[in-house]
Amino acid sequence: MTTPLKFVKSSIPSRTEATKTTIARFVVDVEKSAYQVTKDTSVPHRSVVRYAKHFIKGTVMRNEGGRPPKIDESGIKSLSQYVASHPNCESIDLKAKINQKALESYCRQHNVDIESILRERKAPKSLLGL
Repeated sequence: MTTPLKFVKSSIPSRTEATKTTIARFVVDVEKSAYQVTKDTSVPHRSVVRYAKHFIKGTVMRNEGGRPPKIDESGIKSLSQYVASHPNCESIDLKAKINQKALESYCRQHNVDIESILRERKAPKSLLGL
């Protein structure tokens, strides 16, 4: 039985974050066009443009495929410490803590201030446990 092609992992090695940043710097700092960088590096034009956009925004360029985790490693560590120190906490308290850590992780990944997010959402700080 053969496997459909869409389920076979690609044999093309993924680019590291440093490589993506270097490619983006060529477009942003050196002022080469994305087409020139595509010719020079044989990286697809769409990828070059995406790397440059991420570089300009200052967001993290991940190597893994798929959606990034909702809560980063420091948030998970903090949550595990909270659960260890509060073994009998109620689920509603834990849910609020998880939402808080997800918001903090989002802010770290996108270089955004928590206060600006709360102003946009017009959500009271008490809902997030801040």
